[in-house]
Amino acid sequence: MKVEDMASSSYKIYMKLYFNQLNEDGSTPADFEKGIICQKQGHLFKREILFEKISEIPFEYSNEYCASLNKLKIIEVSYEVTITLEPNEYANQEGYYIAHNRCCRNANINNITNSVSSGLAFYT
Repeated sequence: MKVEDMASSSYKIYMKLYFNQLNEDGSTPADFEKGIICQKQGHLFKREILFEKISEIPFEYSNEYCASLNKLKIIEVSYEVTITLEPNEYANQEGYYIAHNRCCRNANINNITNSVSSGLAFYT
């Protein structure tokens, strides 16, 4: 995730997700992904945000044969959202974070126990 300060309390937030198109669970990139903004102090929910998909780019492998042997066909999916955060509502000194959760990982992952049931959490 990346946050860009636009002006007048507006921010553009970028998020990239990676998908294996050969994933056995059939998950595909959604046109929209939800995120939340929380206050760090007490982890208080502030608001939900909705990221919109802006691009899908295939990952370029230096060794396509090796990728195919490992059942890999990765795409990078980019999302973004522009939001306004009113200073009087977002004034906590400890700050805020953005979180996004998505289930699940590819069954081909062999260094995570039960990868198909293990979700992802992003925090910035």
